[in-house]
Amino acid sequence: MYTVAIWLIARLMPNVCRRACDWLGGRLSGWGVLLWPVLLLAVVRIALVERFEATHALVDDWYNHAQYFFLFVTGAMLAMQNGFWAKVDGLRWTSLGLWLVTWALVVIYWSIPEALHATPQVAQWKPVMRAVYCLGQWTPILAICGFGHRHLGFDSAKRRYLTEAVFPVYILHQTLIVTMAHWLKPVKLAPGIEGGILIVLTFAISFGGFEVMRRVAVLRPLFGLGPRQPAAAAPAGQAQLPAAI
Repeated sequence: MYTVAIWLIARLMPNVCRRACDWLGGRLSGWGVLLWPVLLLAVVRIALVERFEATHALVDDWYNHAQYFFLFVTGAMLAMQNGFWAKVDGLRWTSLGLWLVTWALVVIYWSIPEALHATPQVAQWKPVMRAVYCLGQWTPILAICGFGHRHLGFDSAKRRYLTEAVFPVYILHQTLIVTMAHWLKPVKLAPGIEGGILIVLTFAISFGGFEVMRRVAVLRPLFGLGPRQPAAAAPAGQAQLPAAI
């Protein structure tokens, strides 16, 4: 639904979208790259998280819509803003450090016994920890994109393959994780072993599914893939490799 909404807006108001993207790319500069998205996520979390329980439904899941649609739209608007990605590149180590710190703080906070969360001493920290949680939502995105921009900013056959795979794998992975975790529950494996099994199987089955759907024309549009592109012809004078290879 988010994709359809963005597509409609882009088709109906292309000039407005272009100006809005340029405006956002210009405003997110310096520490604003970190500050403004986190501030908005924190306001949304503090105002809505207790009022709207997560339902994953279309019409009543307002807290999740507020955070997920915001991040989705932000990513769509900034995708072609080259200056923004250079700023993210420059903040990659700062973002990584903040991510690790916020992760540690959230783990410590959630390790406090549930009975103590109702005490005034702990309860008064709840708004602060909600802001910390939001910092831990945004900084890993910046860190991953920053390091990616620095070290993966070149084209290759592997990158083109992964670019085509990313959306189908995204569609498949959550269903696989939930289903396999349910199947493994009666086995009662240690968390580390179960987690490792889930990671390996999720990657293997997701990419296996992608290999199937990319070859079946009727499945391609159902998983966000465009028409299959014909293989590029070999340059003149270059021998063609056998198809089996």
